[in-house]
Amino acid sequence: MKVALSVDSGLRLHLHPEDEAGSGWTPVAWATYENTVQKNGWGYLSVHASEDPKVSDDLKVYAAGFLEGFASAQQIRDFQHNANGLMAKDEANHQALDNIRSLFQAEAATICNKTGLIAGGTAPPAAAGAAPELFWEHAKLMLLQAWGLVDAYNQHAPKVKGVEMSLVDLIILNSDGETPELEKAYDFQEVLLRQSNRECAGGDCEEDSSDSNTSLLQMQRRGSTKLSSRSRRGVARGRRSLAAAARARRRQFLKGLDDKAWLKFRASYGRCSALVRLAPNSSDLFVGHTTFSDYSEMNRIFKYYDLPLRGSASRRMGFSSYPGVMGSTDDYYVMDTGLVVTETTVSMLSDEAFDKLDDNGTTVPDYMRIMIANRVARTGAEWVGSMTKSATGTYNSQWMVVDYKLFEPGRSLKNGTLWVLEQAPGVSHSQDATQRLQETGFWASENRGFFDDIRAVDGEADAEEMHGDLFSALRNPRGNIFNKTAPEVATLADMRTEMRRNHWPHEVDGGPGNTPDHAIAARGDLSKYDPAPNGGVDSKVTNACLVRALAADAINGPTHEGLPAFHWLDNVTGKNLYPDYPHDGLPDLWNFGWVRMTPSGELPELPADACAASP
Repeated sequence: MKVALSVDSGLRLHLHPEDEAGSGWTPVAWATYENTVQKNGWGYLSVHASEDPKVSDDLKVYAAGFLEGFASAQQIRDFQHNANGLMAKDEANHQALDNIRSLFQAEAATICNKTGLIAGGTAPPAAAGAAPELFWEHAKLMLLQAWGLVDAYNQHAPKVKGVEMSLVDLIILNSDGETPELEKAYDFQEVLLRQSNRECAGGDCEEDSSDSNTSLLQMQRRGSTKLSSRSRRGVARGRRSLAAAARARRRQFLKGLDDKAWLKFRASYGRCSALVRLAPNSSDLFVGHTTFSDYSEMNRIFKYYDLPLRGSASRRMGFSSYPGVMGSTDDYYVMDTGLVVTETTVSMLSDEAFDKLDDNGTTVPDYMRIMIANRVARTGAEWVGSMTKSATGTYNSQWMVVDYKLFEPGRSLKNGTLWVLEQAPGVSHSQDATQRLQETGFWASENRGFFDDIRAVDGEADAEEMHGDLFSALRNPRGNIFNKTAPEVATLADMRTEMRRNHWPHEVDGGPGNTPDHAIAARGDLSKYDPAPNGGVDSKVTNACLVRALAADAINGPTHEGLPAFHWLDNVTGKNLYPDYPHDGLPDLWNFGWVRMTPSGELPELPADACAASP
C-alpha cells in the first residue's frame, strides 16, 4: 500500500494514492505499508514528510500520523485488543488505570500549555509570546502526530471491528512497554500512600488507626481525589499504618523472591537481553537486542520515519515497533546521526522508590521523551543529557547509546563511543563506558542495574544480599552466559546466533532450576513447572556497515534454533493451547527467518555476513 496526503490553498487535506496527487495540491506526507506478518513475522512501514518550506512541521507530523493510522488500522485494532487483554490481568491486581489516565491527561495538558497548542491551531505560548524550547516543541509535534493517527484509526475502527480510541487511549497503547511498571507505580494503594504523605506535610499526623487505613482504601476505590478537611484528617491518621504495611509487604516480597518467584516477576516486569560487542582487533562493532514479552504482543512492524523537522539532529530513523505505536518500546533505534540506541528494563524489585513520584503531570509520556532524545541528540552524551533532564521516575532502564560516527575499524575506540545510562525513581546515573568496552570486548545487559546507587533504589542490592548471584549485576544467569559466549562473537552471523541463544537444557547457566527461562532468548512456554507463552519474542542486530544504510537484521518469534518452534494451536486437535492469552492477528506457527530491514524495504534472508542494504 502506497498512500499520500496533500493540502490545497484552502488547507483541505486530500488522501490519495502516492502518485495521484493532482494539480493544485501540495504533497505533505506519503507512506508505504506492507503487512507481511504471515510471510516473515513482520509488518513494514515507511513514512516520509515533505521538505517544502510552505508545509508547517505541525501539518507534517499530523499527516504522518494520519497515514500510519489509515494504512495499519487492522493491525492497530489487533494489537490494542491483545495489549488490553494483558493489561486487564495487571489491572485486576492494581486498580491503577484511572490514575494512569489522569497522569496522561495532565501531561497532554502540560504540553498544550507549554506550547500554546489549542483547538483549531497553535497560539503563542503564554510566556510573553516566546517560542517554546526545543524539547517542548518536539513534544507538541509528537502530540500532533498522535492526533493524526487516532483520527485516522477512529474513521476505520468500525470497518476493522475495533473500538474507537481517545487520545489518552492511544498514549496508553504507546506506553505498552511500561504498562506493568505504570500499574505498579500508580497502583491505587501506592497513589494513596503518596497522597497521604502530601496531606501530612503540614503536620496533623499524630493519630494512627487501622480503621482509618481501611476508609482510605475505600475512598480511593470510589475515585475520591479531592478531600474535605475531615477526610484529610482521616488520611493523616491512616498514613503511618499504611506506610508500615507497605514496608512489611515489600520486605516480605524480597524475602520470598526465589528463582520461581523471580521468573514469575520477570514475565511481568523484566524485559530483554542486549549486547554491545566489539569484534576482535576492532574489526567491527555490533549492537543486538532481544525483546522479552508475552507472545500475545508479537504484532510487530519495523518502521522508518523520515521527518524533516526544524531543530532536529536526526531526520531519519529506523526502529522495531508495534501497530499504532510512534516509538519502539523494545527499544531499538538506528538513526542517521550514527547513533544506535537500545535498553533493557531495570527490574524494580521494590515499589518503595515510587513513593517519591510527584504525580503532578508536568513531564511528558516516556515514549515521547525517548523519541525527542532520538531527534535532538547528535552524540551519546547529548542523548543521555536529554533523557536525564526529562526523567519521569518510570520507564526505568539501562540504556546503551553507541555512536558509530566515532568507530573506525582496526583502531582503538574513541571516548564517547558507548554511553550507558541507568534510571530509577529519583536517580539517573550515566557513564562513558567506552573504556570498559575496549578492555572487555563487550557490554551485556539483562535487566540488572550495574551502578550501585541504582541497585540500592530498585531493591536489587537487598535481593542479592538475600538470594545471591540470581540478582547480581554481572553473575546472574544471563550475565554468566554472556560472560562465557560474548567473547566468541566475531561476525554478524555470530551476533545473530548469540541474540537467539537458548541451549536449554544444556545452557552455560540455566539458573537455580535449570529452566529455559534463563537464556538470552528465553522460552517460558517450554518450562516444565509453569509453562506460559512469555519470553524472547524477537531479535535485532546491526553493525558498522548496516548502520551507514540505516539497516538492521530482524527476526520475530520465539527462538527455534535447536528448539521446537512455538505455535498457538495443537498440531493434532487444533485446540487453542493458551486460551488466556489473546493473539489476534498473529500466525499460528512461528518458524520465521531473519529479514533485513532497510529504508527501501524488506530484503529476504541474506548470507549473514553480507552487507547489502538495498533491494
